[in-house]
Amino acid sequence: LADMARTTLAILSNGSPRMLEVGLPADLRERFREVLSVDLVAAYKPSPAVYRLAAQRLELPPARILFVSSNQWDTAGAAAFGFRVALIDRTGAAREELPGQPHLVVYDLAELARAVDMASM
Repeated sequence: LADMARTTLAILSNGSPRMLEVGLPADLRERFREVLSVDLVAAYKPSPAVYRLAAQRLELPPARILFVSSNQWDTAGAAAFGFRVALIDRTGAAREELPGQPHLVVYDLAELARAVDMASM
């Protein structure tokens, strides 16, 4: 995450606010502009309401948000909503045939940071 210091970061989780509170150390929490639980909209990813929440809280149109996940169903929902999508594919296993394919596939966070840095030049 240190490599992405100039990038606005947020967490959008299917976890509860309490889980996010205890599971995210304070020094890491401060790197994120928003830490959002789907409890705020009473729906789970891949519901469009979840992605709408993130866009509203970040005050950005969907096309300006890069949604990053290792979960293909979450990335498919995000792509269908209009987010740009990066899939972190740590295993290199065959991927499911889902609508809304990722715009970028990386194998770890370091590769993601390099790609984001290159895109912002």
